[in-house]
Amino acid sequence: MNDNVNSPKHYILYTDCNKFPSGLEVMDIREALAAKIGATTSMTHLDYSDWDRALEYLIRAPFKNGKEDIEKAEFYIDRLRNRMRENGIDNFKKL
Repeated sequence: MNDNVNSPKHYILYTDCNKFPSGLEVMDIREALAAKIGATTSMTHLDYSDWDRALEYLIRAPFKNGKEDIEKAEFYIDRLRNRMRENGIDNFKKL
């Protein structure tokens, strides 16, 4: 049975894995990246939010809305890029 609330099919990336008994999901990748980004970069919450949303749309695009999801990802990438330009930021290395 497909659970569109807790485990939508378009977010389950891999199901044959001992490390992730219920399947590797986009959420698992996002949580791991959030921990690493928080510990090793100077990325603000707003910057991370836009980056994370773009990543989510790119990952699900082949499985859900295709071009529409890629366009949504571009929207968030553009927001992040514009904010970086406005603030003179080239990278998010820890200060």
